[in-house]
This record gives sequence, C-alpha cells and structure tokens, in this order.
Amino acid sequence: MELNNSVLRILKTGMWYLSTSGDEPNIAPVGFKETTSDGKLIVGVLHLNNTLSNIQKNNTITVSVCNGKVKTGEGIKCHAKFISDGSYMVYGYHITGTAKFVEEGPYVDKWKSVAKKVLKGTIPVIGVLEITPQTIENAFPDLIS
Repeated sequence: MELNNSVLRILKTGMWYLSTSGDEPNIAPVGFKETTSDGKLIVGVLHLNNTLSNIQKNNTITVSVCNGKVKTGEGIKCHAKFISDGSYMVYGYHITGTAKFVEEGPYVDKWKSVAKKVLKGTIPVIGVLEITPQTIENAFPDLIS
C-alpha cells in the first residue's frame, strides 16, 4: 500500500498510538518510529509487552497518528480546525495492517543505537515491530482531503 504525502508527513512528525487485541485490548504510545521506502512502519520496541503478547495471538494492528505536538506550558500546537462548539480538531489517520516482531536486522541495529544514545543505556530496544499497512482511514474525514 502506498502512503501519500499527507500521511507520510503526519507519520514523520506526529505521535503514534499502537492498538492491538489479544486476551486484552491494548493501546500504547510510541516514540521510536519511522517509515520505510517500501511503505512499512517500523517501531523500536522498548516496553511493549502487552502489544507483543497480543500480536502473537492476533497480528492485526492499528496505528493511530495525529499531528498534535505538546510543549510544556504551551498546550497543543497543531494544524486544527475550529468547530462551532468552540473545540478544535487535530488532523490524523488510522492505519490498519499486520505486525511482526523482528529481533535482528538493520532497523533493529538502528533503534538499539538510538536508544543507547538517547536513553544512555537504561532501557534497551529488544527488536522492532514491522507493520505492513493494509488500510488507511482519515480520523477526521471532514477535515482531511
């Protein structure tokens, strides 16, 4: 599946939330993430025990992503549209596909190195989730063209 420029832009800058279902539903925010040139999504795995357990039972995963950025003391900075009731809506997508856990390879090596540098070795990356998108849904279809 091809990811269009709007989706790629939000995936690059936005926060990702992984949603899985096994014995228990689970949603996990992730920060170590990237897209590949062939349209896959890569997530560096630190503490995703429930997510990993769920994908062993059911490898369907949904990645929800939005372009909101939280800055301490400044609230939310994002591209948003004012709604008549006084609220704001953040742009985003739900990307559903399949996930597999990978324990070695270039993406694993990259995210292990990043974690070692950023987290000073306190929390190691144990592998990556390789996500193959199958569907992309606008989270706010009235706002995203």
